[in-house]
Amino acid sequence: MENTRIYRTSWRIIISFMGVGILFFLMCILAIPTGISFPLILGFLFSFTAIFLGLYDWKNRRKGKGYYWDEEGVVVNFKGNKVYWNEIEKIEFLNRRGKTTVIYPRYNCQETIMKRHKKYVPAKGYAIVWFDIEDPNEFHSKLIRAWNRKKSL
Repeated sequence: MENTRIYRTSWRIIISFMGVGILFFLMCILAIPTGISFPLILGFLFSFTAIFLGLYDWKNRRKGKGYYWDEEGVVVNFKGNKVYWNEIEKIEFLNRRGKTTVIYPRYNCQETIMKRHKKYVPAKGYAIVWFDIEDPNEFHSKLIRAWNRKKSL
């Protein structure tokens, strides 16, 4: 395979989560003198969640985790879970609620994948949202090229 590049989390999403989280946190701090209320508590929860997601994505980026493929198959999440080439039914581009590359496993392989990934419910597809990764156009085109090469063998 020509590609072993790891497509990591985009800086855009890390900065977005951190920025929104810090902004909401500061707004909540400024609202404390008006009194503690339910919306204020929700604001704090939202800000902590956004900051946590930003830190989580940053940690994964620093560790070098991301999406990639090799001779065996495609890594479909940050845990390193892989779907092997012979288990893939199709790979396609969807543009519904944002641009996404979706990897659909074969129906007869879903149970094997489920056990290997230590899940209780089989996945009908693995979505890789373009907003989440760096160079999504390159990722999709090279993945499709690699998939077509593997299918022809």
